[in-house]
Amino acid sequence: MKGLTIIPGLIDADYKGIVQIMVQTLFPPIFIPKGSQIAQLIPLPQLTKDMTPALSSERGGGGFGSTGPAVMLTMSMSRRPTASVRMESRGQSILLTMLLDTGADLTIVDEGAWPQDWPTKPMDGGVEGVGGHSSVRQSIERILFIIDGRKANTFVTGFSLTVTAKWAFPIPLKWTSDDPVWIEQWPLKMESLAAAHQLVQEQFDQGHLQLSTSPWNTPIFVIKKKSGKFRLLHDLRAVNAQMQPMGALQPGLPNPAMLPEHWKLLIVDLKDCFFTISLHHLDTQRFAFTLPAINREAPAQRFEWTVLPQGMKNSPTLCQLFVDNALRPIRDAWPTAMVYHYMDDILIAQEQDFTEQQLQFLHCQLYKEGLVIAKEKIQRQEPWLYLGWKITDSQIRPQKPHITTDIRTLHDVQKLMGDLQWLRPVVGITNTQLEVLRPLLRGTDPSTPVDLSMEQKQMIQNLAHLITLGFTRRRDPAIPVDFSVFQTDGHLIGALTQHKEKKGEREEFGILEWVFPKLQPRKSIQQKVETLADLIKRGRKRVIQITGQELQTIYVPMKKEAIEWYLQNSEELCECLFSSATTISLSPVKAAIVQFIGHNEWMQKPLRSKSPLEDAQTVFTDAGKRSRRAAVTWIACGEWSPHLLEAVPGDSLQTLELAAVVWAMGKWREETINIVTDSLYVAGVLHRIEDSQIKDVKQLRLGELFRQLRTLIQGRTKPYAVIHIRSHMWDCGLGEGNARADRLVACSAPVSDFAKARESHSVFHQNAKGLHSQFKITVEEAKGIVRTCPQCSHHGSGLGVGVNPRGLGPNEIWQMDVTHVPSMGRLKYVHITVDTCSHFVWATPQAGEKASHVIRHLTACFAVMGVPAQIKTDNGPAYCSEKMRKFCQLWGVQHVTGIPHSPTGQAIVERMNQTLKQYLQKFQDITDSQERVMKTLFVLNYLCIFGSDEEPPVKVHSGLSKKVTVQMKVFYRDPETGQWKGPAEVQYIGRGYMCVLTPTGPRWVPAKWTRPALKD
Repeated sequence: MKGLTIIPGLIDADYKGIVQIMVQTLFPPIFIPKGSQIAQLIPLPQLTKDMTPALSSERGGGGFGSTGPAVMLTMSMSRRPTASVRMESRGQSILLTMLLDTGADLTIVDEGAWPQDWPTKPMDGGVEGVGGHSSVRQSIERILFIIDGRKANTFVTGFSLTVTAKWAFPIPLKWTSDDPVWIEQWPLKMESLAAAHQLVQEQFDQGHLQLSTSPWNTPIFVIKKKSGKFRLLHDLRAVNAQMQPMGALQPGLPNPAMLPEHWKLLIVDLKDCFFTISLHHLDTQRFAFTLPAINREAPAQRFEWTVLPQGMKNSPTLCQLFVDNALRPIRDAWPTAMVYHYMDDILIAQEQDFTEQQLQFLHCQLYKEGLVIAKEKIQRQEPWLYLGWKITDSQIRPQKPHITTDIRTLHDVQKLMGDLQWLRPVVGITNTQLEVLRPLLRGTDPSTPVDLSMEQKQMIQNLAHLITLGFTRRRDPAIPVDFSVFQTDGHLIGALTQHKEKKGEREEFGILEWVFPKLQPRKSIQQKVETLADLIKRGRKRVIQITGQELQTIYVPMKKEAIEWYLQNSEELCECLFSSATTISLSPVKAAIVQFIGHNEWMQKPLRSKSPLEDAQTVFTDAGKRSRRAAVTWIACGEWSPHLLEAVPGDSLQTLELAAVVWAMGKWREETINIVTDSLYVAGVLHRIEDSQIKDVKQLRLGELFRQLRTLIQGRTKPYAVIHIRSHMWDCGLGEGNARADRLVACSAPVSDFAKARESHSVFHQNAKGLHSQFKITVEEAKGIVRTCPQCSHHGSGLGVGVNPRGLGPNEIWQMDVTHVPSMGRLKYVHITVDTCSHFVWATPQAGEKASHVIRHLTACFAVMGVPAQIKTDNGPAYCSEKMRKFCQLWGVQHVTGIPHSPTGQAIVERMNQTLKQYLQKFQDITDSQERVMKTLFVLNYLCIFGSDEEPPVKVHSGLSKKVTVQMKVFYRDPETGQWKGPAEVQYIGRGYMCVLTPTGPRWVPAKWTRPALKD
């Protein structure tokens, strides 16, 4: 049962109580249905006949578990139940010894024992066994089984397809399109055309081509080789574009160092390998071409390839599959031999010399598959040449120990660097040596001239000499493979090694392959311990790739105190060293074979201290973005001393901060120093840059400062400490020095109100009236800022919030509505409430517009705005619901609705809907819906001023605004009777309306229905 673990137990034979079991679950509680089988009791043969019981009395019904010693139950594989079974079908019979399993519902037969003429069909699913999941097939006909004379007819429901399954050749290609591709044959010169006719005729006579009427056509051409002969080429780029790639079967070459030393080698090369492998008959038409007649004397002839063509992107993969299939009988016949196969190059190694019979057997097996060995390329004696390497009885060297030293163009540089990359694993060319030449690779035109510096010329000469000396050894199978790390000139290099010991001392030392860290680190600044961890991981992975085994020993160039410090401070190093049971040795490798790489150095722990240093010079650094200056300040002889650094072209705030630290490191290079900075970036750089590998960065100035700082730190002999401090926190202690440095770089030029207004608008996009009130600039200047804003110029300046009758004070009358903002996805229903007096607005994005969403919105409004006396809404179902009525009654709020289907009664909130959407559009760069709405509300309530108001809504709503009392009386026309009444005192004047105080209370009337009451 899933989730339930049964603890194995042993019940003694003399136990007569209730059988109990121990169980546990990692994720309680767990439900066990009644009748579930959760454990099985297995009777075992009695093993205690000749043993004296530990207790004189029988166990009976007491206790739990075993009374004797712990017993480990094992299963004998040799005693499993088997039977001889005869299987009959189609007049044939086979006799097999099969394992009996009463709980199995499948009969499994190995593929090797299955007669080929007994038909099968694919079967869905598979078989799960100890070896994992296997594909299966099912017999089409019933098979007769005879066991001990008893017969039964049944299907063989599956037989295992092991890894020895064979490909059926030729393999059909897969295509992304069946649309024919036709590219006209381009004209060929007379000499090239004549050569093409001759080459095509040769291929046709050999059966590699056949006549074609294919709707596909791609051009051919010929090139002249150095020998003067011509080579036929086919431009298959258009066909390759329609072909599904089969992928690489061998992402790298086999390592010749894994060939056991002193073993004999046999190397053969297959002749015209591609032309011995047939294309599938359904694919040949896609590889058609046209051979034009000379001077168009006759119709052009059309041919198509029947074998793998040169230039087809899946030809190498098909070739590898075909040759590998042909080599399988050889691998089976010579199980103790090692067989290397890469494309058409085959290497076989064994302890004894190869006989003529073995060579003849190899020739016959390959010939059965149509593969022919090139007799002139059979190698049986050392030195053997294989895949660019010269292999002797115990060593591997480059086949061509020379590189091009005449470098004139970028193409020459690319060729040189490619050769060096190929030679590195055997020769041991370090990253330091390649770094000198890597700047030559800049550029895209292969013909670009290249000028070598004296250092680069000298490095090429040194590498040419190194290549003649470098070699690796063939493996000794009796000795495990180790991984050794060397440090030379401050850089790390690794090697797969073998150590031969004698009387407890290493007598011989052999390198199987060099391993290098990446030329370019993953980070801009990569610490040496991170490079070491990455190098060890690469070594572990490489050993598993080529040997299938874990490393036995890792040799690290560190002393005990250094590695203890690194293990406490580096998770990467802990992970790579302790991920398996590998021995860690701190002894440096001392052998003549590695002397050519230079002096092998100890890897030291950094000089940087994790805590501030006593009796050290404390230095404060800072930089200013606007002032374009960096400052360093310190106390000398009891007084503060400053130093200012001016920015250079290309400097940013980060580089200015770094420049200040570089200056400080240079000034106090011989003294203990504490550097205090408020830049977290600079503090991080200083923590990582000592003994680091620096990546090429796009900012040349930044890379230059990185290298200067690393050089200064590496040249130090005294420790240093880096302290990060938050700026503007206090002005005492360390804060005083930071504040002094900050004042030195502060920008003293005053910022105008207009500039402040423009910068504020770029962030909040408030309207012109809000800018005029907040920054005291003219109305025209404020309007100019809004008009020049790329976001606000497409929107109106913001409508007023309506002229409906409103409250005479905050929280008297609210208007509420719901608007839709599709760009906000699931939260597109934005509920809006506006105070009709102060114009303070609050909105919440909701997932719907039901009564529950309205109540949630109002609760948020009450928390921000207070509780109103009256709320006015439209006649929507949510607003008219019983749930809404009870909510308003609970809070003591009067709820009124407007005229059905008439938006004019909700004019204030309707216009606020438009204004809110306009500002949401301005902040569309904010992806979070809640954050976007909250920023909009901040701008509308705190920064904008609408209509005839003189202050932001938040001031009016909080009662902080200056209230102007209207001292006038008017006559007004009663909207109900049409009669003129008055005089009445004016309470409020709006745009086109007034609020007058009548005997029955305040009344809102249009301004055109009023006239002044003249004083006597």
